[in-house]
Amino acid sequence: MPGPSNHNGQSNPLVKYMSELIDLTKGLDREGTIVYIRNNRSVTGANAWLLLCSILIACVGLNLNSPAVIIGGMLISPLMSPILGVGLGVGINDRDLLLNSLYHFGISIVISLMGSFLYFKLSPLVEMTEEIRARISPTLLDTFVAFFGGLAGIISISRKEVSNAIPGVAIATALMPPLCVSGYGMATDNFNVFINSFYLFFLNSFFIAVSTFLMSRILDFPLRLYQDKKEQRRTTMIITTFSLIIILPSIHILYGVYDEIRTDALIKTEFIDEYFGPDDNPRAIDFKVLRNDDQDLQLMLEVYGKLIDEEDIAQYEKELSAIIKKEISLILLQDMRIDVAKINALENQIQSVQSFTQQIEINKERESALSIENRILKAKIDSLNLSPRIQSVHAELQLLYPEIQSTIYNHRLISYSMDSMELQTVVSFEWSDNIKKSERIARSERARTWLQSKLLLDSLILE
Repeated sequence: MPGPSNHNGQSNPLVKYMSELIDLTKGLDREGTIVYIRNNRSVTGANAWLLLCSILIACVGLNLNSPAVIIGGMLISPLMSPILGVGLGVGINDRDLLLNSLYHFGISIVISLMGSFLYFKLSPLVEMTEEIRARISPTLLDTFVAFFGGLAGIISISRKEVSNAIPGVAIATALMPPLCVSGYGMATDNFNVFINSFYLFFLNSFFIAVSTFLMSRILDFPLRLYQDKKEQRRTTMIITTFSLIIILPSIHILYGVYDEIRTDALIKTEFIDEYFGPDDNPRAIDFKVLRNDDQDLQLMLEVYGKLIDEEDIAQYEKELSAIIKKEISLILLQDMRIDVAKINALENQIQSVQSFTQQIEINKERESALSIENRILKAKIDSLNLSPRIQSVHAELQLLYPEIQSTIYNHRLISYSMDSMELQTVVSFEWSDNIKKSERIARSERARTWLQSKLLLDSLILE
């Protein structure tokens, strides 16, 4: 079907541009991509050692809470190739490629888990860092990262030209850190950490494979074996069902993360700010919401001022539970030595000093602006006063230098700083054509010196 055209029968330039912009077939190498993935899916020999090195580097980064070191481990990881092989094997109906990729993918997982387990078992640093904690809460958002990371992976390696997108994909999909955290969970006998981090790894891996499968079909990679419509529908249904099974736990976890953020916000705005604000006695210093594995809530609240007795604490707990619609216990850290009234008076004094200081700065800015305006006005007046003197000497200048066809005067205000300005007078001469260039320069300088003397100027600039 012919596309839109203009009156001359030519294709619309905008449509042509958009078509070229989204075209993935240009530079596509289908056979080369299949060969590349088939040859690189194996995790043996050098690839196995490279995988072990990358997992140990990532473990060190997690242990030291260093994102830079973690990224270094991901950059050299060969773990992505067998995952691409799984997706491509399904996409082109190549069972040998699929099974072989799954085998090497399993080997990769074993090597990674054993390496990370041994590292954390031998490491003297076993505390859970922020980087480790970040890999034990997989959410629905992680599926988007993995899916688009997989798209970038298959698109980059399907080009005839060399692409450097694979390291970026390895970072984006974050395959190595979750495996390291799984090893950490094994080494510390923490089953929840192990299962959540391994689920995050599996989530990323699965959607990289899914995106590879979809892109292989969109780009029309050649099928190795005959595949009828019934088998194709069955494959699509299996992938869709498996995707939903994988996604549902991440939706539940995402809701849990959202619920925690919402609860913390309610505690801060509806309870602490309302009952322990700046004008209240007692007054809050800091707070922290504590959650255990059973999701029991505790609010640790540090306050100073008036003593809160047990009856008041029970009332506060009741009101707080009503606000967040959950049972929560209140742990108070009280300091009665601090007088709230004195603190408030001191803060008011500080605010008064800050306001006074800001007003001083505003006045300085106004004075500076007025000073600049005055200098500009003075410069304009000096320029006006100079004009009559220029006219009085102009006839004499023409007698001394008749070769000058015209003389142009300009005035410009030069600002060196906020407090330093200077009015400069600039003169330029237009000489007749029969004066040589070298003579013209010399005569211009003599004319400038004579004018500066006659006009009683400190300086006269020649242009």
